[in-house]
Amino acid sequence: MRLPRASGMLRLVALTLIASPFAIAQDSGFYIGGNFGKSMAKIDDVKITSGLLGGGFTTTSITDRRQ
Repeated sequence: MRLPRASGMLRLVALTLIASPFAIAQDSGFYIGGNFGKSMAKIDDVKITSGLLGGGFTTTSITDRRQ
């Protein structure tokens, strides 16, 4: 009696695994979310400048905006 129920559940799991790659949402450009906390980053101005110069770009200054 339990075999048909387990078989049905196994089929449902298999279908979910097969169909999940097709269920990826398209990017609509709209997002609602929330977060709190503090984020910090160290900007390596020298590395950025040398990377730009190595790529053929010119730069005179980099301005870090801290708020």
